[in-house]
Amino acid sequence: MGNFTNSTDEAFFGALGRYIVSWAHVESHVNMLIHHMFHILENPNCNEEIPRNFKRKVEFLRKSIKKLPLDCRKTDLLLGIINDVNIKADLRHHIVHGAITKHKEGTGQATFSKLDAAGKTFKVKEVTIDTVGLLKEANALNLAGRPLREINQIIEENWQ
Repeated sequence: MGNFTNSTDEAFFGALGRYIVSWAHVESHVNMLIHHMFHILENPNCNEEIPRNFKRKVEFLRKSIKKLPLDCRKTDLLLGIINDVNIKADLRHHIVHGAITKHKEGTGQATFSKLDAAGKTFKVKEVTIDTVGLLKEANALNLAGRPLREINQIIEENWQ
């Protein structure tokens, strides 16, 4: 195979792939939790359909968790996990819905820009991240995904 880029940038794009895979795991756990809320925990919000975009998924989970028969500590723990994942969604949003607009060959760093509608115009939002930053974010997502997976397992074992 030809040498199309240098090792620094290969590491960056490898880290980008790892981040995307880590996010996919977290979002799969979020989707499974929503499925459980709908079908095992009898849809505590009485929504007509499962929310599709991430912002609505988070809103649905926050409302649903507050209605579950849990003690305050567990409710706060679950809400904290959901809030943590929601904060991490901002970088994902830039990467998935934006484009690399600045990248100097050999730096292992890139700027992602995304256009957000603002009234009758668009605002450009940018985020710059490097290889180490992507790997740290991927690791944080893996850590956030573990309790989501465990919550899903607890629901499956105790409420069916």
